[in-house]
Amino acid sequence: MARTMLVGTLLVLGVSLAMAQSSAADGATRTHYLRAEAVEWDYAPSGINQCNGADFTGDEAIFTTEGLGTVYKKAVFREYTDASFAEPRPRPAEFEHMGLLGPPLFAEVGDTLEVVLRNDLPFAINFDVQGVVLQNGVVNTGEALTYRWTVEDKQGPTEDQASSVVWLYRSTVDQPQHANAGLLGPVVVARKGAGNEAGRAMDVDAEYFLVLEVWNENDSPFLGDNLAGRTAEDFGLEEEDFEESNLMHGINGYVYCNLPPPQSAVGDVVRWHVVAVGNEVDLHTAHWHGHTFNFNGNQMDSLHLIPGVAYSLDMTMDDPGTWLLHCHVNDHIRAGMIMTYTVTGQLAEIQRTGVLREYFIAAEMVNWEYVPEKMNLCSKDGMPFGEDENVFLERTETTIGSEYLKARYVQYTDASFATPVERDPEDAYLGLLGPILRAAVGDTMKITFMNKNVLHPVTVHPHGVLYEKDSEGTPYADGTSGDDKLDDFVEQNQTVIMTWHVVDRAGPGKKDGSSVLWMYHSHVDEIADTNTGLVGALIVTRADVADPKTAMPMDVDREVVLFFSVIDEAESLLFDDNIATFLPNLGEDEAEELKEDEGFQESNLMHQINGFLYCNLPNLVVSQGQRVRWYVMALGTEVDMHTPNMQAATLVGLGEPEETLQLIAGGMTVADSVPRVPGRFQIACRIADHIAAGMVAVLTVEASNMAVPQGNGAVRTYFISADEVDWDYTPFGYDGCTGEPFDEDQLVFTETTETTLGSKYKKAVFNAYTDDTFTELLPKDPQYGIVGPLIVVEAGATLRVLFRNNLTDQDANFNVGGLVTENEVLGGGVVSPGGTQQYEFKVLEDAGPCSGCVPNTASYIYTSTVDFVAQSNAGLVGPLLVAAPGALKPNSSMVEGVDGIVPLLFAIQNENESPYLDDNIAVAEALLNSTVDTESEDFEESNLMHAVNGYLYCNMPRIKLYKDSLLQVVLMGMGSETDMHVPIFSGAPLVHRGQNVAAVQVMPSTSFVVDLTAPVGPTGVYDIYCDVHDHLSAGMQAQYVVADSEIL
Repeated sequence: MARTMLVGTLLVLGVSLAMAQSSAADGATRTHYLRAEAVEWDYAPSGINQCNGADFTGDEAIFTTEGLGTVYKKAVFREYTDASFAEPRPRPAEFEHMGLLGPPLFAEVGDTLEVVLRNDLPFAINFDVQGVVLQNGVVNTGEALTYRWTVEDKQGPTEDQASSVVWLYRSTVDQPQHANAGLLGPVVVARKGAGNEAGRAMDVDAEYFLVLEVWNENDSPFLGDNLAGRTAEDFGLEEEDFEESNLMHGINGYVYCNLPPPQSAVGDVVRWHVVAVGNEVDLHTAHWHGHTFNFNGNQMDSLHLIPGVAYSLDMTMDDPGTWLLHCHVNDHIRAGMIMTYTVTGQLAEIQRTGVLREYFIAAEMVNWEYVPEKMNLCSKDGMPFGEDENVFLERTETTIGSEYLKARYVQYTDASFATPVERDPEDAYLGLLGPILRAAVGDTMKITFMNKNVLHPVTVHPHGVLYEKDSEGTPYADGTSGDDKLDDFVEQNQTVIMTWHVVDRAGPGKKDGSSVLWMYHSHVDEIADTNTGLVGALIVTRADVADPKTAMPMDVDREVVLFFSVIDEAESLLFDDNIATFLPNLGEDEAEELKEDEGFQESNLMHQINGFLYCNLPNLVVSQGQRVRWYVMALGTEVDMHTPNMQAATLVGLGEPEETLQLIAGGMTVADSVPRVPGRFQIACRIADHIAAGMVAVLTVEASNMAVPQGNGAVRTYFISADEVDWDYTPFGYDGCTGEPFDEDQLVFTETTETTLGSKYKKAVFNAYTDDTFTELLPKDPQYGIVGPLIVVEAGATLRVLFRNNLTDQDANFNVGGLVTENEVLGGGVVSPGGTQQYEFKVLEDAGPCSGCVPNTASYIYTSTVDFVAQSNAGLVGPLLVAAPGALKPNSSMVEGVDGIVPLLFAIQNENESPYLDDNIAVAEALLNSTVDTESEDFEESNLMHAVNGYLYCNMPRIKLYKDSLLQVVLMGMGSETDMHVPIFSGAPLVHRGQNVAAVQVMPSTSFVVDLTAPVGPTGVYDIYCDVHDHLSAGMQAQYVVADSEIL
């Protein structure tokens, strides 16, 4: 099907110059001649795995030597010298690493960019730039078209960003296929006055470009050419394996370190422009070995990316050598999303202003029990495990259960490794994690590491700190030898000494708190080593705040380290040992057969926090009024998108309040909170599947003499009900994006048949009423769809909600994460059908936006948590905004300086998980007068409604945006492991956290406020969509209309 994502009414050159963007009289005009052409592309031109210098073997073969191999027909944007398109412009050596990408287009704010595009491909294309309005011009085969636009302020960086920022250009006529073909490139915009004659930022020495994507050659317009009539059978592969072989996990179109390494020198300041493109598997955490970088004031060495986001970050090169740069997601490491970069020169003398801190760390085997209390302790009294829990926990003749052989890091008192350091009872919650390693900026860390009894070689690899090649703990082809390789493989009973330097860039950035989190882990076989358990936390504190003895930050009262990961015991170094130990009656052939069983594979996925499931994590206790610093990290694979939520208090991370954090495998984050109410609270990953599988712990807040703050005395009251409705995801009855009837692919989600329920479902929604009689509904804009009414309150006030449960046969409640209530269970007790309950929330100052923040509100999500997974899929989700004191207009819920507020919920509404599934099946069967086959291949898929506010395929009433007006958009996400969303507003950049961005990453149970102003261009209809390919194709699309009229 055609997946056209073009702006509906756009500037056409030569037709209406009056509609063009503002004059660029004071800027340069920069013209580029690009030709879209086909190439034979080799993802691994060396023919070997350049990461280790060896031939492709094992898991690498499916992507390299089997199936079609590494050579595919693809499409590129290639630059030429002039409009004759006769002579290609040579690519400068500094950009050789760009591979498949089109040339970088540089400009300064105020410049005009002109792109003359010729299409020599056998299909129509266009030229689209994130955040820019371009003409509605499709370039057919053999034709050329000129695109021209002035670079506006909002396409350049703000003061909170680097001096230049990256945007993606691409063809969007068929966005998924054209991205998979290779039609991608970067536009870089420098701040006014920050660019040189070429439009490039003057404050950096080099600029490098990375696009991380799982190029899906199965969904390329050249699939037929690449197959040349051949099938999976011709290659000796099963269909599933053949499709897998065509998923090329590349960086700029290269796999397994075949990308030409970018090269810089010690002392250079390098700006990396990093973009992600692709589908649901394209969650990436780009991780640099050897260096850290500054990203808008935060010091990092890993960057979260999901499709559609584009970031620019600065790195000062201080550590010479050849270094790995890879995606930290396990499946992507295995499939070759790895490159190297090189820094020449000599290591400068390190200024040692601190002390030497020695640690003696051993890797040793342990019998680990994931549920030591043998009960689900998430309820106060505990409950026996049920059928769903026992999928992971029960030992049978064909499942291992909850106890496994594992390895962990253990701290010892000295180099004899005779006496372990006893873990403080307060730190018992650390569980499987290694000891917390601490240092202050300026310190030197000496690590004596012993592999005490692990049967495989292991190492310690640190993030964040400066190390030389003999202390990296990672084996790869980096040009070193001899003593520099001793740390690469530490065999059983061997010891190695490593030195880590805690230089300034290993400490907090200017927008970080007083301490930062880095992780350490084994890196011989990173996937197997970390699934075995060899993971720990390294905390670096700013020198002036660090306790001289312990290096702990003195401005917090309690520190907590949490590790979220779906540990796959089938990927552990000790998997065969576990089968032999815990399933001793299996013969060798039976064991190999069992490994292929899907039920057995599922049973080995441990959705854990610090090595514990179902609230078995022990003794996590803080005191009321303490300032608690949370260090949170994740490892794993594509399912390891995590949204940690701490019920007890608002989290303040990255400078603004949040109820839920966001993590992808390999990610690390830090947030502070002050629990103000004593009680028993849950810590959970808010990914639906992860909650169900046990990724939940309990936090106890002990009472102190602190009084619960009462705020400023102001009270804002809402009357909210949970009501049942009959809902239609496509009320137009056709594709509202194109005006065409639904095609075959769309009918899977919209037509009622004997295998699909269609577009109409019974759902539950929150509604607002005028008073406590609950008789008169407050009006709600039609764009809201299934989303609950907007609740707005100022920081310092009390929010009072009188809640009525009008559901027929479900208990419900009203829950707002991040706000303080005096009830022991956040959000109060359960409300039975027909019942009413009043909730009061103290909206404290730290729940509001930070001083001077843009946008000037903070967002939260309210839900019913009686059955969080089922009821959020039913539709019980709504937005809540907290404004700064005095920020609301008098007697209004509108924020001063804002012309409108619109919530947008991006979620795959999983009707298979709805409590109304049986009701919906019954309605469909009555309509059909026949039985619905719920076991059919299409049934479950057809119930995954990829919706914006409960609408598919632009069936949501259009949002109105007027010229010279400011709209605040509340972006919300809910759902499970595939619910990563990147909302795009075509033609318009967004302002998020004071920065101009093309898009914002939205994960389940997270919400963000962005400022949206009308695009610089003509009035008309513009698209809103999720940039994840499958979500776009499945209908996660809406529209907004730009008009000249002023808001009344």
